[in-house]
Amino acid sequence: MTSTLLSVFDFDLNHHVNTNCAAIGKFIENGVDEVAVATPENKIILHDDINSIICYDISKNKTIFSRDMPEGVNCIEISNTLDSEKQVYIVCGCGSAIWGLDVNGEEKFWTTVGSTINCIAISDIDDDTFEELLVGNEDQDIKIFKKDMMVDEINEKDSVITLTAIDQGVFAFGLSSGIIGLFAEGRQMWRIKCKHPVVGFIRFPDEKCVTNVLSNGLIEIRYQDTGEVVTRHNCDRNVTNMFLAQLNAAETPQLTIVSSDGRIICFNYKSSLMSEHNRAQEIIRQFDTKRNTLLTELQLYENKSIEDVSHSIKILRETHLNVDLEITMHRGIEVIVDVDEDVEIRAVIFIAEGIFKGETVVSHPNKDFSNRVVVPIKYDGDVQVDLVIRVMIAFPNNDTHFQMMETVKSIPKFASLIYVKNEAAEQESNVEMQFVSSNFKLSEWFDYNFLAEVNTEDTPVKRFYSLRNKNYLVIKRDDDGYLHIHHNDIKLVGELVQSIAKYHDLRELKSVAYFPFEEEKMKQMAVEIEGAYEINNRMAAEFAQKISLAKECVIRGEDFIANHQYSSCKKVFNRANVMNQDLLAQHRIRVKTRQTLLNLFKSLNASIDLYSKLRVGHAASSLIVESRKAIADESLNLIPSILRHGL
Repeated sequence: MTSTLLSVFDFDLNHHVNTNCAAIGKFIENGVDEVAVATPENKIILHDDINSIICYDISKNKTIFSRDMPEGVNCIEISNTLDSEKQVYIVCGCGSAIWGLDVNGEEKFWTTVGSTINCIAISDIDDDTFEELLVGNEDQDIKIFKKDMMVDEINEKDSVITLTAIDQGVFAFGLSSGIIGLFAEGRQMWRIKCKHPVVGFIRFPDEKCVTNVLSNGLIEIRYQDTGEVVTRHNCDRNVTNMFLAQLNAAETPQLTIVSSDGRIICFNYKSSLMSEHNRAQEIIRQFDTKRNTLLTELQLYENKSIEDVSHSIKILRETHLNVDLEITMHRGIEVIVDVDEDVEIRAVIFIAEGIFKGETVVSHPNKDFSNRVVVPIKYDGDVQVDLVIRVMIAFPNNDTHFQMMETVKSIPKFASLIYVKNEAAEQESNVEMQFVSSNFKLSEWFDYNFLAEVNTEDTPVKRFYSLRNKNYLVIKRDDDGYLHIHHNDIKLVGELVQSIAKYHDLRELKSVAYFPFEEEKMKQMAVEIEGAYEINNRMAAEFAQKISLAKECVIRGEDFIANHQYSSCKKVFNRANVMNQDLLAQHRIRVKTRQTLLNLFKSLNASIDLYSKLRVGHAASSLIVESRKAIADESLNLIPSILRHGL
């Protein structure tokens, strides 16, 4: 190694630290950097209520604003370049919703993403001088918003738990499976699998490098362009947070980590004085060493006797591997692996991120080896998958020499939809949209996204069978340019609409959506929400009345004590105790009702998000805004109509 991390500051707080509850800042005017943490004992420097956001002026020792967030606050980011007004926005990820607040706590924009938000980052992705919101959620997506309007989406294979803006247009991400990667200028620069989830990323020690810290305490400094590791250091601690800080009168920012057991450790980066020329020479020497090692191994193979290696050499030079994908209504998706007739397949290894548990599935017949293996593939969700296939082959009756062969097969996004030619009944649920683009090529989109070959010449009506929900799906286009999709699964229809729009680079798309089951579900939710509101209002009135009576009993009891009327005092205190029990029972009911309301609003937000996926651009964001207004005005009966017709 030509560089290393040196610990220059180590301090123990003697308190455990909550996950993601550590921050760096200046807490006195013209002061130095200080660390603020929150502990499970609530003994600490800064305290935050998970169900509210508090903006506090430390220098003036006063609260600027406090706002209740019913779904809780998962993450907060601040920006003043989201629009041309240069207004400061406090962007909060609250449950499944994004809240944009101003410096006074007033709501400026709101939108929903349909699932729990884990992280938010802010960066100018499209180089238009205005920053976009990058939102990572449990739905395995990185959504990109311009304030409340979604403009793009990056599909991942697992929950996105970390997003960090490294620079304008450059951001790093981490998945719950341990995958980390970096995007720059709209494309993925690198992607690497780690054994533990990542806590965060930071640009350190210079502009060419990005440092990531894993939850087990492993610190890795990587080159930003390639992801190649410059150096590693393991602090052997469960890390909760990381940042750059100048603690202990440091002259330059130091990499600072905070562990769950309350340890704060600062690191400086120490590099050798080797010049760029010497570094290049070092790389050449490393490659030369690898080359000599490979040549030595090759010579060992060549020196073996012909009898020992004749079969393995023949396999290496002459065997051909063929892999095909086949889909049928009864057997689903199957991977067919074929090799030449004179060899046998001993095992097939499938590697794919996000669709297999552990990312790997192994199929190995115990007997009746042949040169052909058919393996069914089943996975949840409609995602495009690059399937890495490794095949172990050998000659018959040969259990000592094996050959590994590898290939990659791409499974299209909608591989689970089978094209059928028979007359299938159209589902009642449907979406209708009009395309004005003359470059609309539905046949090319079919070829790119479907596994089954779709004949686009015979009829404008295409029928499919879904392997996932066992229902038929119909796509048809009329002469007026209207496209109709009939299917009961609104999530699948939304993914089809988004895929069509993205393939044809459509920035705006309106639609009319009719999903009676979803509308009935929302009507039922509206009834339950109104019922919960009624219970809350009634309980609040009764609660206030009983508190007043309980206070009156306490005051009267104190008067009886002062007058030595102990028997009367006992009666009023017994009455106060009964009221206290009633208050506790009512409080439990109110807590339960509040949780019911939260769950109902989460479900309602998820439904609104599903309907927004049936539109693109302003039509989608306006639908969310109007639905939000209807919720705020308690006009829930308007929401089904808004979601059906859009704006």
